[in-house]
Amino acid sequence: LLMAMTIFIGLDLGDINVQALSGDTLKNADTEAILEDMGLGWNLGNALDSTNTWDSSLTPSKIETAWGNVVTTENMIKEVKKAGFNTVRIPVTWWDMTGKSGAADMNSFDGTVGDAYLARVKEVVDYCIDNDMYAVINTHHDEDWEKDTSKIGVFEKLWTQIATYFEGYDEHLGFEGMNQVNFS
Repeated sequence: LLMAMTIFIGLDLGDINVQALSGDTLKNADTEAILEDMGLGWNLGNALDSTNTWDSSLTPSKIETAWGNVVTTENMIKEVKKAGFNTVRIPVTWWDMTGKSGAADMNSFDGTVGDAYLARVKEVVDYCIDNDMYAVINTHHDEDWEKDTSKIGVFEKLWTQIATYFEGYDEHLGFEGMNQVNFS
C-alpha cells in the first residue's frame, strides 16, 4: 500500500477538471455523465477483500490487516482524492465475517454478514462519499455459488442484506455483483 501510494502521489496527472455532480444534477444525470464524473479510479485492494482463516476471534481490523495492509483511514482517502482520483473501488470479501466468530470457510457461509463488518465497510464507503468521491463495493472472494449453483440463494441473501443496509445512498455508491465471474 505504501509503495502504491508513493507511486500515485508522485504522478503528475495534469490538469484534471471534473465537474462534480450532486443533488438534483446527479439524480437527473444519465449513465454517461455519471461515468465521466467518476473520473480516475483507485483500487483499495488486499484490505477488506482479504481473508483470515487462522484467527478464531475475528474483528474487522483483523480482516483488513490480515494480508499486510494497514487499517484504512479517512486521511488515506483524502490523499487519494488530492492525487486526482474521484472513485475508489472497495473490494470486499464477506464470508469471513458472519458476525459470530467468522465462517469456518466459504462453504459454511449462509449469506449473512455481521453488523460490525457491515459498519466497517460503510465507514470506508463514507470516507469516500464524505470527500465528494464515488465508492464501488463488490463481492470479491465469495464466488462459491459460481461452482455450485444450488448456493445462488446465498448470493441473493448477501446482496439483499447489502442493498438494504446501503438503501439510503445515491449514485455515489455503486455495486459490483461479482469479481472475476467464472460461470461455465
